[in-house]
Amino acid sequence: MTEGITCSRWARYCRRLQSGDFSLEANTEAAPETGQFYLLRAGEVLLRSEDFQTVQVAYQGLCREHWERHLISESASQRMTSAWGLLGMEPAHRAATAVIEQDGSVDDVARLARLIGRRRSLDRRAALHARRARS
Repeated sequence: MTEGITCSRWARYCRRLQSGDFSLEANTEAAPETGQFYLLRAGEVLLRSEDFQTVQVAYQGLCREHWERHLISESASQRMTSAWGLLGMEPAHRAATAVIEQDGSVDDVARLARLIGRRRSLDRRAALHARRARS
């Protein structure tokens, strides 16, 4: 079992979405104590841990919720940003793919096609390796 990344008391860390009200922080002015990773929402502590992975998983869950809510925004740019964010986490996200196909430029649709092609290639390669490992 591998150990997770722990927090130094000296390294600053801050990760947030530009349009979100939540962040993952360590050793910042917003973090209540040094040496801990914090998941904050609107200034309130949602989660605190010395282990980065624990807080990262929760942060990614909030990102997913945020982006899924904004897939139906009235703003096409917000829908597109949310779609790309979701596809970064889950390359086969159907609703995100539909947004890009509907609202995206020719370049966006081409980028999506390359992403889908890479995913299919990786899936085929993984299946081939799995078959060889069973043989």
